[in-house]
Amino acid sequence: MPELPEIETLVRDLRRTVVGKTVVEAHAGQPKALNVPLLEFRERVRGVIAGVDRHGKSAVLRLPEGSLWLHLGLGGTVQFLPAAPWPAAKFLSLRLAEGGQLAVDKVFMGHAYFVPAGRRPPGEELGIDALDPALTARRFAELLRRKPKAAIKAALMDQALLAGVGNTYADEILLKAGIHPARRAGTLTDEEIAVLHSALGVVLQWAIAEGGEAGWHDLEGRPGHYQPTIHGAERCGRCGRPVETIAIGGRTGYFCPACQPVGAGQG
Repeated sequence: MPELPEIETLVRDLRRTVVGKTVVEAHAGQPKALNVPLLEFRERVRGVIAGVDRHGKSAVLRLPEGSLWLHLGLGGTVQFLPAAPWPAAKFLSLRLAEGGQLAVDKVFMGHAYFVPAGRRPPGEELGIDALDPALTARRFAELLRRKPKAAIKAALMDQALLAGVGNTYADEILLKAGIHPARRAGTLTDEEIAVLHSALGVVLQWAIAEGGEAGWHDLEGRPGHYQPTIHGAERCGRCGRPVETIAIGGRTGYFCPACQPVGAGQG
């Protein structure tokens, strides 16, 4: 699933490519993935794209009547196609007056929501963005204290608490911080929380600089270059020892028993 670094890469591409251009027609091939009736969606998703933002794992296109929130779910792709038959994508295509179209496809468990100005997406209980400058170490600690009994990996992936981090980058962040994924959030010391907060920023910014994971492709089809150091690996990228797995919140987590020793409050 594309996480914060991949969507941030997408947003930066979109700012260079479509801001200032005009959507003249929207095609949505999966009405169940919309939050409004198809006809209303097509009527309101149009006009000049004033800007592109990101919150957590969602790309947000600002339009005259509101905003279009794109969540790519599992494996969704976005391309800008200068010349292609209309519509180019089964999931969503936005035709531009200046030529070309924005094509969103291969979306599973994702959505395209039109949200009127001043409102938030329906059903989206999103916490503070993981790279929001307002997320200081102190505020981060306050957030974790809301989930004292949760495994720290589950807390990092809780989008209502912290928006943007998913399964892959939670593993990467915890390895960077040297914290076992099953530690209960309430057992972390102030020092450990400070280290985890720093690791959060370092890992996410590093992945953004690499253009996201290798399985991610930008608007022009170029792959990302971020290589996970622990998630999905057989050996730890820090010490080279065998990696172990653990089930947390229905997801498979990867950790290094040497770099992330069992601590008080695990389980």
